[in-house]
Amino acid sequence: MDDFRQALYEGVLVAFGKAMARFDGFAQAEVMRDVGRELIEYLNRKGLGFKETGSVSDLDVLIRLFVANGFAEGVEIVPADRGSTYVWRKLYGAPAYAELHRFSDNPFLACPLNLCLYDLAERLGVRMLLHRKAFGPGCHVVESQYEIVPRPPEGEERDQLVVHSATLVEQARQREAERSRFLAHASHDLRQPVQAVSIFTELLTQRLAGTEHEGTVDKLQQAVAATQNLLNALLDAAVLDSGQVQPHVSAFPLGPLLASLADQVRDEAAAKRLSLRVVPTSAWVVSDPVLLERLLRNLLLNALRFTSSGGVLLGCRPRGRQLALCVVDTGIGIPADKLKAVFEDFTRLGEGGDGSSRGFGLGLGVVRRMASVLNHGIEVRSTPGRGSTFAVLVPRSEPVGAPAAVSPAPSDGPHASADGPP
Repeated sequence: MDDFRQALYEGVLVAFGKAMARFDGFAQAEVMRDVGRELIEYLNRKGLGFKETGSVSDLDVLIRLFVANGFAEGVEIVPADRGSTYVWRKLYGAPAYAELHRFSDNPFLACPLNLCLYDLAERLGVRMLLHRKAFGPGCHVVESQYEIVPRPPEGEERDQLVVHSATLVEQARQREAERSRFLAHASHDLRQPVQAVSIFTELLTQRLAGTEHEGTVDKLQQAVAATQNLLNALLDAAVLDSGQVQPHVSAFPLGPLLASLADQVRDEAAAKRLSLRVVPTSAWVVSDPVLLERLLRNLLLNALRFTSSGGVLLGCRPRGRQLALCVVDTGIGIPADKLKAVFEDFTRLGEGGDGSSRGFGLGLGVVRRMASVLNHGIEVRSTPGRGSTFAVLVPRSEPVGAPAAVSPAPSDGPHASADGPP
């Protein structure tokens, strides 16, 4: 099953291309069935076990493959009146489906498992009835609940799944939009009074300098700074979730951006007596320079926060038609079973500093959102006690004025690389 991930990624591209070539317009039910069929046939040709036509064991194989290869955290099978109910937890899709999601604007199509299930239901003479679907930021599927029921009589509505899915998608979008608007407004409105507190605290610091109250005021300053950092992170997350941020993509040289980033965080590194090294590069990339700089700055600050000795390296390596932009640290590292969790909001795996320097578990959540907006892959590799490597895959470009700039290519996720681990 080691080849399952690569075969699934390739199968997604093949199946989607074949299915869409047969339609002048977008017919959701037909696409679901046809892409599912093509995807399973591709996996069969790779020897990955969907050959038993008409057998429930097909579904069992599908469950094992997706869970064993990290595309789903797990599945709970619950007996139901008309069959069994399948509750999938944290359902992940192949990166190629990000493009399909953007094209169709339908989160149901954002996971190849949904398409495989739809086709298997057709073959087994049954129907999938969708009871519940939960979405994370950007309509990322985090839970799906299906019931396998008998196929309805001829003439009865056969697309209940589509109807339920469309309704739940709209409800999820409305809830997400409302939450994002609330967070954005609340964070923005709180900034002014917190800024006023910061100004008064600074005045108080000057007045009480050299007195017995200096230590107390210093702690107050740290608390105010931490509050400002939290509000900024909440506002960033809310604005990115709301869809208001539209990238302005262009080709530009990477070297000046990396040098500027190093200058921005050099004081933080010096304060902790950490080395900070930037590998020079003459490469050009295709991205939004402002958003990419913010994304990499968050990764650098996160690396410095969780590194107490050694240092941090910022550099890049070619990866086909892309560049892996890497932030490598010698920090505390991340356990293997927590590598995905670090990108979830409010996930904190260790104590990174104190006061205003302590993290709230939002930095990497903002990084994930920015990478999604930019359509850049992101990956982390880590060894507990030795450090971590975060890599962002960005399309390469020829320098402006040179012929035939390379266009962005679909990514199966970065293979983090810079000075070793990548």
